[in-house]
Amino acid sequence: MIETFARFAQAPGQRFVCYADDDADGDEYVAPIEHKLNPGAGAGALQTLRNTLGGLAGEFQPFFERFNGATLFADRRSDAAGISIAPVELWGGLTEQYLEELEDYDLFSADGADDEEEEEEDEDEDFDDDLDPDEDDELSLPAWMYSAVVIAEATDSGNPFVVATEGDELGNIYYFDHEVLEPELFATCFAEFLARIVYCDPPRLLMHLGGYARYSDGRTATQWLPRRYVAGPA
Repeated sequence: MIETFARFAQAPGQRFVCYADDDADGDEYVAPIEHKLNPGAGAGALQTLRNTLGGLAGEFQPFFERFNGATLFADRRSDAAGISIAPVELWGGLTEQYLEELEDYDLFSADGADDEEEEEEDEDEDFDDDLDPDEDDELSLPAWMYSAVVIAEATDSGNPFVVATEGDELGNIYYFDHEVLEPELFATCFAEFLARIVYCDPPRLLMHLGGYARYSDGRTATQWLPRRYVAGPA
């Protein structure tokens, strides 16, 4: 899959036929795009990868030996891009940011549960103040999320792709929308993660991830959204 990914990333003449964010039926703009592939990871980074992923490391290491991260569907005229696969050295910091989001959710849920409990106690003093186990489960995120590792993100969105490192979800890669806090299964292994990128309809995928990739014509402030993907000679 790595060779297939490399050929996809290095194919010439890739571009998006785009429409204006504020005028979907108006003029179209063709945005040239590229995929920026980083040089392979060094020995220290690969050791970090092994320490971080444990038994999953063998699945990820061949890719990062060759490409220590990548910026995909990148605009040639601006900093816009679609998906960023993070270099190993950035996994720790990105994972800390992700865990902070989970902590904020836990605090919000705990406050909400306390407020609800107080309201119910005011209505009925004989109410048992222990939360129902099923209700408590609804307030908690899945346990695997607290040991997951961030390996990529929808560029400039704050929404990471995380790999589960334990439990029944071991090896699964989820897309985590930090605004709704609902992890969506994206791939069951890293090879499938790459395959979804290579074989996808790129505009559809980027819109599914939230439509954060906005392209520039270099002349106006218009934000252009991808409608159709094209590769090869014009």
